[in-house]
Amino acid sequence: MERGTAGASVCAFFRSWFTRRSVDEAAAFLTEDARFIGPGKTGQARGRAAVIEYIRREILQMREPRSCAVSDLSEQEIAPGVRNVSMELALGNGVQGHVLRVFCTLVQEAADWRIRSIHVALRDAGGAEAARPLPETV
Repeated sequence: MERGTAGASVCAFFRSWFTRRSVDEAAAFLTEDARFIGPGKTGQARGRAAVIEYIRREILQMREPRSCAVSDLSEQEIAPGVRNVSMELALGNGVQGHVLRVFCTLVQEAADWRIRSIHVALRDAGGAEAARPLPETV
């Protein structure tokens, strides 16, 4: 688990998922009551076990690791030990790429930031939210 800011934890979580394709590494960032909302109709999971299973299925569908480039990262303190993080996440595999808009709420547990909620929206080339799911993953 990467220590530091809530934003750094979110970045490390997505690298674990898409670049290293490690379910165990990604799972270490989640709270017990974690929730995930993705861009497709089936992209929802409630509870740590369900989110882990969602990530596991997504990783199995990936043909190869994806690069992750973060931009426009913003971290906001909601209360002591609670942060909202938003960012643009560009995913690529050498052939195609997608840009996601990511919103997360994190809570501090000891020295670590853990993800309690994740909401992912797909952006089209013009920067607007797209209604279609990502091919293969998310």
